[in-house]
Amino acid sequence: MHSFYRLFLIPDLHYCYGGRGAWSIGQYSNLDSSKLDPKNNVILALVDWVENGTAPANFVGTKYQDNVIGGPIQAQRTGNASLLENDS
Repeated sequence: MHSFYRLFLIPDLHYCYGGRGAWSIGQYSNLDSSKLDPKNNVILALVDWVENGTAPANFVGTKYQDNVIGGPIQAQRTGNASLLENDS
């Protein structure tokens, strides 16, 4: 299953936007132009996987001060894909 599926858990992410954790991974329409690469942008990581066969192993989530994308960075966290294995 790992050849076509990845699960990334993002602690403290509200439904799609905001939260206490490093929730910004490029999923919101207001993008930070300094983060337009597959490591920082989940959409670009998916494009890279589909078009170039480079499956994402991890990404960098960013927490901006007051949840204002492009503002001062409060924290960053690297998230890794959770491996889901079939025991049978």
